[in-house]
Amino acid sequence: MNSETEASANGSFERRENRRSIIYAISCIGWALLLNLSSYLLENEQLSDAWSWPLALLPILTALLVYYLYYRFYINTDDLGRQIQNVGLIVGFAVGVLYLICLMSLKNIGIASPGVNRIFVVFVVSYSFTSAYMVWKYKR
Repeated sequence: MNSETEASANGSFERRENRRSIIYAISCIGWALLLNLSSYLLENEQLSDAWSWPLALLPILTALLVYYLYYRFYINTDDLGRQIQNVGLIVGFAVGVLYLICLMSLKNIGIASPGVNRIFVVFVVSYSFTSAYMVWKYKR
């Protein structure tokens, strides 16, 4: 009977953890879309000057919400979840820094570097793929 209770508790914990993970993933995607939309509209001067500041600040304010959601996800996950997140963050940071080093080196021979948004994408995508791979590795 005790194992049934533990299995039920584990299932409930996994459902809550999956829900938090999905909410965090959706908020990241929404933030990235908002950041790119904001950048596009501001770079192409699609809006009046009155909307420039609010549109420029909106991705910053929503980033705070994304960080808060990640913090809630991270502190409420189990040790395996934290380990997966740590590996994802480490690999994401390493790949991003390597990409920046390559860009700096290539800039010396005249190759133009992409904008900050595109550089940031390398960090986020490498973190995301690493985390997804780690989850797949441990769940199989």
